[in-house]
Amino acid sequence: MGKTIGFPKIGWLGYPNHPKINLLFEEILVEKLRSLHQRARARDYYDIYRLLNHGSFDSQQISTAVERKAAQQDVALDLETGIPEGDAAAVDEYWAQALDRLATDKPAFEDVVSAINSYLSDLSESC
Repeated sequence: MGKTIGFPKIGWLGYPNHPKINLLFEEILVEKLRSLHQRARARDYYDIYRLLNHGSFDSQQISTAVERKAAQQDVALDLETGIPEGDAAAVDEYWAQALDRLATDKPAFEDVVSAINSYLSDLSESC
């Protein structure tokens, strides 16, 4: 995932120096949102959907971090337009199959796209 972009690090399961993971949910969300504009993978859509349903995030902080991460990775990013249309169509074609090994409870792809696009719209308004 590369460099962190300003969120304080936390440990894994409350252990501050655990070597397995040292990222916040915010950092993961930012990386996944950036990835929407760089690749089309069902797991990214699914992960974003689960993160958005996990809790609330500071929109201003996330939008700033996503823009910073996209600039670091030289990724063209337009939060206002939402998920790139062609990419969503490509993921839709293999959504159920791709999630077979990731999840037993598969949300409808339309619900996932709607939730992500709504969130991206909120982020664009907070810029």
